Amino acid sequence: MTLEGCYLGVDGGGTKTEALIADAWGHVLGRGLAGPSNPYFVAGRAALRAIDAAIRAARTQAGQPSIIRAALCVPGLRRHYDIDTLARELGLGVEGLVVEGDDRSSFYGALGGEHGAVVLAGTGSFAMGVNRAGEQVSVGGWGPILGDEGSGYWIGLHALRAVIRAHEGRGPATLLTSLVMAHYALSDIAELRARVYGERESQRGISALVPLVLQAAEAGDASAARIIADAGEALAALGITVVRQLGMDSADYDLVLAGGVSRLGRWVSEPFRAAVRAVCSAINMRGPRLSPAGGAVMLALRAGGVAWTSKVLGNLVEASIG
Repeated sequence: MTLEGCYLGVDGGGTKTEALIADAWGHVLGRGLAGPSNPYFVAGRAALRAIDAAIRAARTQAGQPSIIRAALCVPGLRRHYDIDTLARELGLGVEGLVVEGDDRSSFYGALGGEHGAVVLAGTGSFAMGVNRAGEQVSVGGWGPILGDEGSGYWIGLHALRAVIRAHEGRGPATLLTSLVMAHYALSDIAELRARVYGERESQRGISALVPLVLQAAEAGDASAARIIADAGEALAALGITVVRQLGMDSADYDLVLAGGVSRLGRWVSEPFRAAVRAVCSAINMRGPRLSPAGGAVMLALRAGGVAWTSKVLGNLVEASIG
């Protein structure tokens, strides 16, 4: 196998950056991980340093191949850096460089194909679909104030509200109270207001409460279980909207729930599936096939004129499983 003519995909966010290098057949040759690279979350040149570190690690593992096409899928990257700067700083060719948001890499990675619908629920939430006529619909993604229903932030916020209602006697007692107090090192729940507002708790910080909600649900806490179930139903509403607008309620299409919230297992997947099936009787539902970095490689391959054949996609999926 020659090391010439390889394809680089990079997916970056507020938590980590992943780079993958593959050949034209979809065989993954190298992988690199680094810290966060979303320029909205990391200041100055830290975003570029993280992207560069991930690329260098992937190149080293792959044996320093030449890169003929690269796709950088990082939110806000185009707003902060022009193509020439990115190419120069990262040692990539300008003509072979594709810069996208992480919505495209997340969509194609989860789908592992060309057509279908994906509901992505991480810190935020959105749904996107493409049908065989090439029509595309996106819903959600309005951010924590206007939307992000069912997201990690949404779950964390509802957990805090459940704690407050329990404290004031407006809601049932919940295990979330002790878990949240321990998480924030509070001696009294009345200190919660100062902790959240005084220290300007971030969207990511509130999203970090999701594991506590899962822990409480698994321990039998009804409030926590209801929060996650409501999240699943809210995410289903996003998916249903896309499926119906694109006329994709057919066994020919897949609907994929992806992102960090999808890893809450049956607590979120069962209400999600039930809500979808109540409206859409035929569409297939499954988990994601590739990581967002795999989706970025798909975009790099397409930019280089490589078709997404079953063989190419199968090799990418095999590498992700291995």
